[in-house]
Amino acid sequence: MTEAIDPPSLGPRRIDQGLSAEQAAEFDSPAVSGYLAPFVQLALEHLEHHPSFTRTRIADVAQASEPARVVHLCARTGFLHAGIRRVLPGARIYGTDPSADAIARAPSGPDGEYTVVPSLPTPFTDGWFSHGITVHPGGSVGDRARLLAEYRRILWPTAQVVLAVPLRGSFTELGDLLREYALKHDAPDVEAAVTGAASLRPGAEGLANELSRAGFEQVTVTTKTITLTFANGQALISDTAMRLLVLPELEQNLGIALNKPLRYAQSAIDKYWSGGDLFELTVIAGCAAGYRRA
Repeated sequence: MTEAIDPPSLGPRRIDQGLSAEQAAEFDSPAVSGYLAPFVQLALEHLEHHPSFTRTRIADVAQASEPARVVHLCARTGFLHAGIRRVLPGARIYGTDPSADAIARAPSGPDGEYTVVPSLPTPFTDGWFSHGITVHPGGSVGDRARLLAEYRRILWPTAQVVLAVPLRGSFTELGDLLREYALKHDAPDVEAAVTGAASLRPGAEGLANELSRAGFEQVTVTTKTITLTFANGQALISDTAMRLLVLPELEQNLGIALNKPLRYAQSAIDKYWSGGDLFELTVIAGCAAGYRRA
């Protein structure tokens, strides 16, 4: 059994403050790219294969002499840059992120421009972009609503938005361990927080409704269920993608400190999944695409 450790990424830092210099360097690691791969794949497939693609102005822009103008909010280190360029050859990409350290690692050149934007709204002109794309943004349903409202403002009529997020049913195994902690330590606030946070994560229909309410139509949602495996509790808590993406968002949605519950979860995993068994964590990746209403 491994000794329980405090998750180093949790604490006073809020997820909307962006990545530190050390975290930005870690973001491009195989651990993060591997975790994000299903979300990225779904997002890029929507850009290329949306059923209404040929009926919109987007198709005209993408195929005309003027290149597509793509805005990538929550761009971090510009990790979608190469994929967007592959799907939309010649596209000009404009990325934003609140972290200067992350933006410093983004691609530079004539095909992209990445800017530090501490908070929404962005400085972009209304109705200027042909595509908007975000993969795995942090925050709550309110944060997603503000993100989609900003896309509604800066995309032109019939422009496409693509948003990929973990859906309801993701990370339930970890939630069960946190509930067990609440029961054994007489912590009803933790129990209530876990239940409330789970309800905040949208299902496929809920995600589609979020886009519709924000002013997008012809909304489609595609899902893909994946399984993450961890050799022991420490492997879960110290995993780079968990530390940078999953756990900070979970703590923010819970509204409580997670250090003690996560230490319990680590010990429980080592106890229940001993003898070579792997702890499995379910993730339901969902990707919604829609078009800005005229």
